[in-house]
Amino acid sequence: MITYGGTWFIFSLIAINIFFAYIRDLYKIKNPNMLMGLSLHMTYYYLSNIWPQSEMILTYHERTFSVYVGNIIQIIMQVVLCYLLVDMMGFIGALVAALAGSFTCALICLIALKKTR
Repeated sequence: MITYGGTWFIFSLIAINIFFAYIRDLYKIKNPNMLMGLSLHMTYYYLSNIWPQSEMILTYHERTFSVYVGNIIQIIMQVVLCYLLVDMMGFIGALVAALAGSFTCALICLIALKKTR
């Protein structure tokens, strides 16, 4: 599943990069950061399907304290980063905040999962 999703992810990024000039002209996109934002969003979407595995395993075994801590830290981190980055970077700042918050939560759950073994 991860390999299949990764293959489509790479194929989609290549196709968007090749045809971006045509897509920009077709939809009259005026934002110069749209390609970077789209690539970042696709990366976030692909990785966010992989990260919650440790969170699901911890929840299944009723070790939810680490999941709660990770989610609370994720919320705080996303709010603070959005507040700081959206003003400077626009929607790319919001994507960076979402990516950083999700990664932090996944990392906390992964560390907790490794400690339970």
